Amino acid sequence: MNDTHHDRPEGFQRVAARLAELKHPHAPQFLGTAARTAQEAADVLGVSLGQIAKSVIFRRKSDDVAVPALLFQQISPAPVGQASLG
Repeated sequence: MNDTHHDRPEGFQRVAARLAELKHPHAPQFLGTAARTAQEAADVLGVSLGQIAKSVIFRRKSDDVAVPALLFQQISPAPVGQASLG
């Protein structure tokens, strides 16, 4: 894992490590400032609004159920369990 991720939240570190393990061409980006809207996130990152994911679908390993998660909200991992990125 990239040493620059050591100060990031544990979930961010797990995603970054898994993407690196899978040799994904892009590392996740962490906003150093709060973004309350997708437009604010796009402005901070210098990308278009259409490049900002507003939700993500995880696959729960235990029963292969799709679990939608809205971004820009803190989500408790307790009801979801361990999601698979593979």
